[in-house]
Amino acid sequence: MMNLIYIIPKKEQLYYRKHLVEDIKTMEYNHGIVLFPEEKWDSWYEKWIGNNNPNFYYAYIFDKDIQSYVGEIAYRKEEDSNMVTLSVIIEYSYRNKGYGKEALKGLINIAFKNGYKEVYDIIDKDNINSQKMFSNFGFKIVGYDEMNNVIFKITKEEFIKKYGKIK
Repeated sequence: MMNLIYIIPKKEQLYYRKHLVEDIKTMEYNHGIVLFPEEKWDSWYEKWIGNNNPNFYYAYIFDKDIQSYVGEIAYRKEEDSNMVTLSVIIEYSYRNKGYGKEALKGLINIAFKNGYKEVYDIIDKDNINSQKMFSNFGFKIVGYDEMNNVIFKITKEEFIKKYGKIK
């Protein structure tokens, strides 16, 4: 079993997020990097962490065994659709080692503990590995967005049935 913890960073610790989202190999699933210059950190931090908005959650994934960050987890409640959308990014060098599945389970636990009854993710139509992981995890395909990306959903009841009580 992995020894992961989720660390909500302080604003001055956003250097890891910058490293993660600006890394070409890590972000190739996203069709390119996301620029995250320091001048954007204040507004980003306020939206995701600083204002304690329950509709936003963000944390680094830290592996205690190797004493290193391996990625990030996040969710946000979409205002227009009321969907709670998940995000898990695993740094390229840590992929295919089980971090994605373990972090996804941790993120879903956090969302359900925070009162949400169902969560979603939208997976790029070309990202077959992530689609397989979500299907194997217990998510169901509930539709497609305007770009034909796959919309997955899992309810709290389905999660508990497969993985046991919320931790």
